[in-house]
Amino acid sequence: MTAAPVELDAAAARAVLRVAQEAFTNARRYAAGAPVAARLASLPDGAELIVTNAPGTAQAARGSGMGLLGMRERAAEVGGTLHAGPAGDGGWTVRLHIPTKEP
Repeated sequence: MTAAPVELDAAAARAVLRVAQEAFTNARRYAAGAPVAARLASLPDGAELIVTNAPGTAQAARGSGMGLLGMRERAAEVGGTLHAGPAGDGGWTVRLHIPTKEP
């Protein structure tokens, strides 16, 4: 598979890294044993990170929601948006969009 490089400034790169870390942590915590996949892509209007996990096999405890709040705050700090919610297969999807910075 080949992909175009994703150009991000330092703040946007930190936001992508931290959102990915939290999404993977949440998948491990709330869907133990489920496969997790991440994709970072360059878009005409910015960049997009998508982290998905399948349904877990273990009974998950209810969370505080602070992880999702933190991810949304990181997205907002760089002018981006974050959507997180159930996927059609019973898993979970986190989608971060970071817009291109205007010169």
